[in-house]
Amino acid sequence: SGSDYSISITGIAGPTGGTKDKPVGTVCFGIAGPEGIKTFREMHPRSRRDFKQQVSQRALDLVRRALKTDRQLD
Repeated sequence: SGSDYSISITGIAGPTGGTKDKPVGTVCFGIAGPEGIKTFREMHPRSRRDFKQQVSQRALDLVRRALKTDRQLD
C-alpha cells in the first residue's frame, strides 16, 4: 500500500465472549513502522460502546505518538 505505518486492534468488547485468560475488556494493539513492530496488551473494562470509543482513541494516540517521534513507543 506504500504506507509507512500500520496499526492493528483486536479485543473483547463484551458483553459476552470473555474467558479467564481473556476477559471482557482485553485489547491488543500492534503498530508497525520504520523502526519495527511493537505490540501492547491492555485492559479497558467498560461498556461495549465506551470500550470501542476508548480503544479507538488509544489506537489513534499510538499512531500520533509514533509519527511525532518517528520511532516505536513503549
